[in-house]
Amino acid sequence: MRRRQFITLLGGAAAWPLAARAQQPRKLARIGFLTLATGPTPAIKGFERGLQQLGYVEGQNLVLIYRWAAGRADQLPTLAKELLQLNVDVMVSNSTEAILAIRDLDNTTPVIMAAISDPIGTKLVASFARPGGNTTGVTNFSTELAGKRLELLKEVVPRLAYVGLLVQRDHPPTATLITETQAAAQALNLEARHDRKRTSPK
Repeated sequence: MRRRQFITLLGGAAAWPLAARAQQPRKLARIGFLTLATGPTPAIKGFERGLQQLGYVEGQNLVLIYRWAAGRADQLPTLAKELLQLNVDVMVSNSTEAILAIRDLDNTTPVIMAAISDPIGTKLVASFARPGGNTTGVTNFSTELAGKRLELLKEVVPRLAYVGLLVQRDHPPTATLITETQAAAQALNLEARHDRKRTSPK
C-alpha cells in the first residue's frame, strides 16, 4: 500500500468515532409541569417562549409533560406521582399546593417555583439567599406588597375606613397574606375584613 493511501485510510478511520457520535441523537431534557390550571395559561405560554429563547425546542432537545389538576387540589398527589414515574429531569409549578405534593413524594428531583407568592411562609424554601433542599425559582412577593397596596388605595380614597379581602380558601399563603394585610391596615387606621372563596389560584 502506498504511503499516501495509508495516511488517507488512517485519517478516515480516526474520523469514524467522531461521525458516529455526531449522528447519535442528543438526550432530550424532560420537564414535568404540574399546575392547578385547566389548560395552558398566558403565564405558561410565556414559560414555553422563555425556553425557546434559551435554545430549548420541544421535540428537538426538550420534552414538556403537563399535568392539569383543573382546580382540584386533591388530584395533585396522583398527578405528581405520574410525572415522577416518567423520570423527568426537573419539575416546575406555579402552585404552592402542587410543589408541596411533589415534595411529599420526592426530595431529590429539582423543583422550580414559577412565581410563588409566599415560599418562605409556606416553607418551600428556607430563605431567598439560601433556599436549601431541592426547590428554587422565583416569587412574586405578593404578601410582602400587602402594605403598599393599602397605601396606594388610601391615597386614591382618602376617606377609606374599611377594606374587604377576598382570598383563596385552604391556599397555604392565605394565612400570611391576611396577617400582613391586617397589620398594614392597622398602621393606616383601616379595618380589614376577609372572606374566603373556593376558586383555585392559577
